[in-house]
Amino acid sequence: ASRLDAFDWTRANVLDYGCNVGNFYLDAAGRIPANRHIGVDILEASIALARQRHPDTRWIWLNRYHPSYNKHGVPDLALELDVKLDLIVAYSVFSHSDLDELRAALRSFEQLLNPGGTVLFSLWEDWHLPFWLDFLDEGGATARDEHPTDWTSRLYLVDRLGFIADGVLPAGHLDFLDVFYQRDFMLREFPGLTIPKGSAAAATNGFPLQTIYAWRKPGVERVAGI
Repeated sequence: ASRLDAFDWTRANVLDYGCNVGNFYLDAAGRIPANRHIGVDILEASIALARQRHPDTRWIWLNRYHPSYNKHGVPDLALELDVKLDLIVAYSVFSHSDLDELRAALRSFEQLLNPGGTVLFSLWEDWHLPFWLDFLDEGGATARDEHPTDWTSRLYLVDRLGFIADGVLPAGHLDFLDVFYQRDFMLREFPGLTIPKGSAAAATNGFPLQTIYAWRKPGVERVAGI
């Protein structure tokens, strides 16, 4: 929320997609009115905790299948809402999903948005990968001795045991996966994507934050300034 201090949240319907336990709503510190906010997650336990912590606003458990986080969910379950949205935020959601999942989500978001509405989502990019592998090495999660240097592929999948694959999720994987994209590929694959100024400039303890991508639905903005 600190990235959007200049925006008047009070007139926008905001969806936090992949809200976990409601940290985005908490960080907004009252800037998003309770009746304008919706939080959605595929983890039932996270939604239960969000409701407990913030009973004033709306939380939805989307029981959608995910190979790591919700293996017993419903494949391709769509999110349906009774309101149209002006802003959708999905931070660190698609860094754990394959390309088809990202495509499907963006198609769904387009249907949920008002004309002129905006999606903000974050991704790991290829230049993040060495930082991430170093982080895993320090935690003892991988035995990898050398980091890859060939960034010709569009997609990298890294599980937390050190396996790297290209292109698709490995069949039957049992561990969490982290997905890394090339920026040029993303901008070609999804026309209309932009990268807000300074979206990857910040860092926490020397580790760069994920890159923010933005996409705006065609049409006149209902709420200016997002």
